[in-house]
Amino acid sequence: HFPDVNDIRYTAVSGFIYLRLFAPAILNPKLFQLQSRRPSRETSRTLTLVSKVIQSLGNLDTHQAGKEKYMEAISQRVLDMKHVNGVKQFLEDVCKTDQKDDSSSNNYNKEGKLVEYRVAGLIGRDYSNKRKKLYRLSDQGFTCLRYDESYTIKRSDIKCVSRVDEDAFGVPHVFQIIHSKGTVYLRANNSVDHFDWITCLTKMCKESGSKVERYHTGALLHNKWTCCGSKSVAHETEGCHVVSDEKEIVPEIDIYRELQRLYQILVDGINKIESYRTSLMENKAGDDAELNKRSLASLNNLVKVIQDLRSTHEHYELK
Repeated sequence: HFPDVNDIRYTAVSGFIYLRLFAPAILNPKLFQLQSRRPSRETSRTLTLVSKVIQSLGNLDTHQAGKEKYMEAISQRVLDMKHVNGVKQFLEDVCKTDQKDDSSSNNYNKEGKLVEYRVAGLIGRDYSNKRKKLYRLSDQGFTCLRYDESYTIKRSDIKCVSRVDEDAFGVPHVFQIIHSKGTVYLRANNSVDHFDWITCLTKMCKESGSKVERYHTGALLHNKWTCCGSKSVAHETEGCHVVSDEKEIVPEIDIYRELQRLYQILVDGINKIESYRTSLMENKAGDDAELNKRSLASLNNLVKVIQDLRSTHEHYELK
């Protein structure tokens, strides 16, 4: 449709990838779950400049960012033909399709790092017996990609996927994959990742048609299940939970991340709270003296809590 524009096949794709994905994620990392809280004003300014450069690269423009004087230095170092050609090669790779048989294609559904817990009935809570590995979920099954311990749980062998009680390992975001040869316990990085893995694996499990009727939500530690206290090893016959056919999996709230976000809001706003408290102290005999007194008492308690939390955090970080 645009024979006179040589790079239209690149800008048509980059306009979507860079403008709708990369640039918004850089400008608002919290919205894309790349960060647990909003960046500071100084950081936001830096991210804005980075986003401008990224968009200029996406537009294959080596002059656009140089229109502003404060962007000239970065324009000379980044916005050159070497980097533009690199963007073109990246877009070529993104749009490349393999004309191969479906059985040999790499149609990956999810990939990421998880912590695997190894559990034996008599070992108990051995927290050193865990490793962080790279895993991939594909149409063929669930694969561990660690070079010295690689293995694949075939799609047809996955019988059940469920959350694991936090009491089992003393940490949140753990889930289990029950398959024909045993059970794998894995911990995700956060609640969002935890929800995504369980959703994808559950969908695969339902499509395979191979599943158990009962399962345990805990782990077999000290030769006893943490969830119900049973000493039976079998999941299928003595499990304390029945597999349901619920269509939706309700995501859990990451309490630890939300508390950290609340703490950061309080710490960032301590100066405003102190300023308001000072103004109340100077206006004790004002029109609303009783209201000011109650407000001042609440602010004093809040400031004390923030100071205690900050002291606890600093002590923890020193360890």
